Amino acid sequence: MKSKALFTLILFMLTTAFFLKASESFGTIQGKVSEESGNRAIPGVRIEIMDTEHHTVSNEKGEFKFVQVPVGHYSLKLSAPGFRTIIETDVMVRSERITFVNVSLQAQLPQLEESITVTESYFRKDDKAATSKVNISSREMRRTPGTAGLVSRMLTALPGVTAREDVNTDLIVRGGSPMENGFYLDNIEVPNINHLPRLGSCGGAYSAINPDLVQDLDFYAGGFSANFGDRLSSITDISLREGNLKEFDGQIDINAAMAGIVLEGPLQTDKGSWLISARKSYFEVLNEVGLLEVANNLNTQDMQAKLTYNLSPRHKLNLLNFTTNGSFQDYYGRTTEKNAYTQNSLGINWKSLWSEKFFSNTSLSFSLLKRRDKESYPIETSDFYWEAADLRRFVSLRNLNFLVFDPFNKLEFGMQIKHERDDIDHYVHAYTYLGNYYPARTYDLDYHTNKYSLFATYIWKPLQRLTISMGIRGDYSSAQEVVHISPRYSLSYQISKRLALNGSFGVFYQTIPMRFLAYYPQHLELEDMRAAHYTLGFDYQMDSGTKITLEAYSKSYKNLLIDPRYPKQLASELAIDSYYFPYSLSNDGTGYSRGLELMVHQKLVKYLYGIFSAALFRSQYHDLHGIERSSEYDNRFIVNIMAGYKPSPNWEFSFRWNIIGGRPRTPYDLEKSQEFNYLWYDMNRYHSERYPVYNRLNLRVEKRFYFGRSNLAVYLDLWNALNHKNVYYYKWNSSERAVESEDMLSLVPILGIEFEF
Repeated sequence: MKSKALFTLILFMLTTAFFLKASESFGTIQGKVSEESGNRAIPGVRIEIMDTEHHTVSNEKGEFKFVQVPVGHYSLKLSAPGFRTIIETDVMVRSERITFVNVSLQAQLPQLEESITVTESYFRKDDKAATSKVNISSREMRRTPGTAGLVSRMLTALPGVTAREDVNTDLIVRGGSPMENGFYLDNIEVPNINHLPRLGSCGGAYSAINPDLVQDLDFYAGGFSANFGDRLSSITDISLREGNLKEFDGQIDINAAMAGIVLEGPLQTDKGSWLISARKSYFEVLNEVGLLEVANNLNTQDMQAKLTYNLSPRHKLNLLNFTTNGSFQDYYGRTTEKNAYTQNSLGINWKSLWSEKFFSNTSLSFSLLKRRDKESYPIETSDFYWEAADLRRFVSLRNLNFLVFDPFNKLEFGMQIKHERDDIDHYVHAYTYLGNYYPARTYDLDYHTNKYSLFATYIWKPLQRLTISMGIRGDYSSAQEVVHISPRYSLSYQISKRLALNGSFGVFYQTIPMRFLAYYPQHLELEDMRAAHYTLGFDYQMDSGTKITLEAYSKSYKNLLIDPRYPKQLASELAIDSYYFPYSLSNDGTGYSRGLELMVHQKLVKYLYGIFSAALFRSQYHDLHGIERSSEYDNRFIVNIMAGYKPSPNWEFSFRWNIIGGRPRTPYDLEKSQEFNYLWYDMNRYHSERYPVYNRLNLRVEKRFYFGRSNLAVYLDLWNALNHKNVYYYKWNSSERAVESEDMLSLVPILGIEFEF
C-alpha cells in the first residue's frame, strides 16, 4: 500500500508540473582556474560565455564570476598566454543559484620553428595516457537514456564496453573479466561502486554513486599509466565535486525505483564546504504494478558525503565517506536465495601546493565489504543448503606527486601501501545426491597480506608536435613475496591541426583473488595474472566539439587460472557470483583479446550531443588441453548509439540503442536432461553455440521548470522501448520437461522528478 501511494504521488506531481507556468529567471556562474599539473591558481585568464556578450578575466586567485545569466546550458571558453585554449561545455545555470565551475588549464609549449597550432577543443588531452581514455561529465551521465543516471551503466555506452546482463553491472571491457576493473574516488581506491556487489566481480546490480555529486569521470579502457595497478582491463577514476561555498542548496529526487536527497552548503566563509547525498530504493513499486519483476524484499540504501576545508591557499583537506547497504530474498523454481551486504569506504585526502612547480595529493583510507549469503533447494530426499559470511577489509595510504621542471619536462611519482584481509566462514549442509552421501563441511578461511607499490611517469615534449610518456611501476606482496616490474609507455604525435597519432604499450599484473589464496596455502606459489597491452590509434578533431577516435588494440594474457577439475573453463568465470573454492589451480591458461574500436563523440555545443561507438573483437583463451576457446565475454561486436537534442533550456530529448553480439553458451544434452529432469550441459561442446543478438532501444524526455529560487525537472525514461525479448539464460522446466528461456528486462517506463531548492 505504501509503494502504491508513492507511485500515485509521483504521477500526480509529474502531471501537475506540465501545467505550471515557469518564470524568466537568472543565475550565477562562479569558478576558479588553476594549472593542471600543479593546481596553482592562474590569474589573467579570459573567460567568455560562448554565443553571449558575457566575458571576464580571472583575478589574482584565479577566481571569476558571472551574474544575471539567463537559465540554460552554456559553454565557457578559457584562454591565456602560455596555456592551451579549452572549452568547458555543459555548464548549467539554474534559477537564483550559483553554479561552480573549477577548470584546469594545460601549459602550452613555446612556439618552435616547426610548431603546429592545435585547434581549440572541448576535449582535454592526457599526456600520461595517450590512448583508450574518455572523459565524461556528470551531465552526460545523468542524461543518458536507460541508465537512470547510474555511473556503471553510462560506461556501457563507450566503445568496447558492455555488461553481462540488464540486471547487473558486471562490466566487460575489451573482452576482459569483470574482476579486472578498478575504481577510484578522489584518489581513494574503493573495492566496488555498486549495490548488491557480486562475488568474483567488481560489478553489482546498479551503481551506488549519485551522478549529481560527480565533477568528472575518467575512464581508461586499457593502457592506463603507472599510478594505477593491480588491474588487467580498466580503471574508472571519479572526482567528486565540492559543496557550495557561498549558500545552502538542496535537491530532492524521486522516481519509481529510488528516492534521494542532496544537501550542501558552506562550512565556514570561504574556508570550506560540505556535501551529502542519501538515497533509498523503492523497487517494490515497479514490482507491485507489474512493470518489473524484482527480488522479494529488495532493499538498498547509499550515502556519500564530502567535507572540504581550506587550511590555507596552498593546502586543502577533503574528508570522504561512501556507504552502501542492502538485502534481498529471491525465489526461482525450487530455490531460495538470501543476501545481505554492507560496504563502506572512509578516507581523508590532503592536497598540497608546495611551490609553483610541485604539487602532491595524499590519501589515507579504510574500506570494508561484508556479505552474508544463504541458498537452499531440495535434492532428492533432503534439502540442500549452504550459507557464508565474507568480510573483506582494506587499509590504504596513497601518495601522488607532480613536479613540473618546465613546459617540456614533467614528472609524476608516488607510492601506495595497502593492507588487505579476507575472512570467510562457509558452511555446507549434509546432503545425498544420486545415491551418494556428502557430509556437512565447514570452512573458516582467513587471508591477509601487505602490498607495496612505487611508481613514476616522466612526460617529455621534445617537439611541439610530440609528447612521450615513460612510466615504471613496482609491486610487492608480502604473502607471495614476489616483485612485479611493469613498464608503461605512450606517445602522441600531432600530424596536423586536427589529426593526431597515438600509441601505447604496458605490462599489467593482477593478484590472485584472496578467496583462492585463502583456501589452500599452495596457491601462494602460483604466479599472478599478467596482461600486455598494445594500442595504436588516431584522433581526428572535426571541430571544437566533435572528435573521432579509431583504435586497434591487443591484450595478451598469461598465467590465467584454471581448475584441473574443469579443464575447459577459466577459474575467473567459475568464480563470478559463486562461492567457488578450487581444490587446486593451474597457472597454465593463456589468452588474448584483440579488436578495433571507433568512437564519434559530440559534446553539447548548441542543440545536439551524442556518442556513437562500434567495436569488433575476439576474446579467446587456451584451456589445459591447449584448445583455443571463446571466453565467456566474447560477444564479437558491440554497437552503441546515444544521441540527444536540446532545443531550449526547458526541453531535452534523447535515445540510446545497443546492439551486441550473442555471448557464447554451452549446448545441452537433451537425452540426459530428460532422464534426470534437470538441465544437463554437453561439456564436450563447451562454448560452441551463442545466445541471440542483444537489441535494446531506450528513450528519454525531460522538461525543466524555473520558479524563482527553485527548479523542477520532470523526466520519463522508456527502457527497452521496443520490448525486444533479450535472452538472459536458458533453464529447464521440470513440469514441461523442456528447455525454456528466461528473458531480460521488458519495456520499463521510469517516471521521475528532481526538485532543487
